[in-house]
Parts: sequence; structure tokens; C-alpha cells
Amino acid sequence: MLKDLTTNYKLKGLSYNQLIDLIGEPVKYMNEDSNKIFYPVLEDYGSDIDPVHTIDLTIKLGADSTVSDYNIEEWKR
Repeated sequence: MLKDLTTNYKLKGLSYNQLIDLIGEPVKYMNEDSNKIFYPVLEDYGSDIDPVHTIDLTIKLGADSTVSDYNIEEWKR
């Protein structure tokens, strides 16, 4: 799904409302003053309470609340 989203849709330039219509409400803002929003894509906990593998889609919004950039972040323990 993530590959389809980043390959077949032009995320940069979308307004905040268009982004919400396309993929839904973000899980959270990175922090109160940040212009980045966060969508978890994968959280694998294995057999522990701490995650062992995560993939997140982080979207940066410009001053006019349009998508200016996005990044896919992957972490493995």
C-alpha cells in the first residue's frame, strides 16, 4: 500500500484536506510546534512489548498547509 501511495499519487503539493481525504487523519503531529505529521505503517513487536521493526510515513507541511515533502523511515532492532 505504501509503495502504491508513493508511486501512483503525487503527495507533494496536496493540501492538508486533500491528504486527509486520501489517507485519513494522521496519528499525531511530531510535536506542537512542528509542521510534520506522522503515519505509522508497520509496528512489529515480535514476542516482546517493545517494537522490533517499524516503518513510518512522515509528511512535512509547508507554511500554506500543503505537503512540501515526505519521508519513509524504517527502523529494525
